[in-house]
Amino acid sequence: MENTEIQLFSDTFDVNQLTSQETRENLYLSINQLDVNKLTDLEIRQSFNGIKVALGVFIRKFVELEGEITNVKLQQVAYEAKMEQLFLKGQMEIKELKQELSQMRTADRHLEKVVEVAKLLKDNNYAPMAIKSMMKGIASGEIFTNTNIPEDMARRVKWAQSQGFRWNKNNRPPSKIKKQIELLEEWEMEFYKAKSLTPDQLKNKDFVLSIGKGAPAGALMAIEGILGYQLEDRKTLSAYNCYQKAIKLLIDKEDEGGSGGADLSPSMANFSSLVSNIFGDIDEETKAKIINGLSKLPKPHTSKQILSQLKIYFSADLLPKFIEITPETNRLKLLPKLQGDFYNNQLTEVITESLHYRSEQ
Repeated sequence: MENTEIQLFSDTFDVNQLTSQETRENLYLSINQLDVNKLTDLEIRQSFNGIKVALGVFIRKFVELEGEITNVKLQQVAYEAKMEQLFLKGQMEIKELKQELSQMRTADRHLEKVVEVAKLLKDNNYAPMAIKSMMKGIASGEIFTNTNIPEDMARRVKWAQSQGFRWNKNNRPPSKIKKQIELLEEWEMEFYKAKSLTPDQLKNKDFVLSIGKGAPAGALMAIEGILGYQLEDRKTLSAYNCYQKAIKLLIDKEDEGGSGGADLSPSMANFSSLVSNIFGDIDEETKAKIINGLSKLPKPHTSKQILSQLKIYFSADLLPKFIEITPETNRLKLLPKLQGDFYNNQLTEVITESLHYRSEQ
């Protein structure tokens, strides 16, 4: 059997138990009690191999613990995403209960009206037919059905589909509007959750996929924000495949040490004014990133290109200053409008005024 004991000065330790609490304490006491002045060269040389082994054991243990801490952090983010989904689901259920309660009250009011009609038409030959028709409507729910469809539903679906959103494998929307809204909002939450990840998290494909189906598209846009430009492959590749390619580009960028400082050319100076007009006072690092990304657009620059590029950077924490934010504002609900075409006219107006470009329709 292989010997697993090592000699460290005057004591012997089991390598397999070296990182246990008891052994660590004994090793600590042994070292503290050591009088360096009394050690001979021979004793030092004899203990050298034991010291190397002990260092190796502690270094490996440290690496393991570091990996476990990283996994815990990733799991925490995943749990937070799950909790957000549960919170959204809870809100939907509360909304449904309120709608059901409202429908019940409406049904009661309609029944009261039926009674009133029955009294008024007591001797009328058409009374039975009228009452039967009204009761049929109440029984089927047709009289008081009122599905609350978000006014921007169609616009949000169109934009989400441009980013790879699919209803299901066959991409057929569910028959129930409520289910459509639920699927869309879940995808949007996953998209914006991934868009807020750190660069290290964005490079972890398994972690991004664990967030949900909307995450690859959100991670792709987040990486594009770091790179400073949109990938041309969006036109030919799926969101996930494009995201995989974006990871490689991000790693290459990091290996090169970033993009470096950009020269303040006249066009970049104009972009600086544009960014200030769009976002107001923001930190210099974020501003430089946006300007650098805009400067990489192919020339001649057009308002349409610039608008598309700006949409990469919109997030819950980075919104146009012309949008009035109040404590009641749901920032996440603003993002689909910004990513779609709801604010295109206002954004294009700021672009053309800042850069004196002719707007392209």
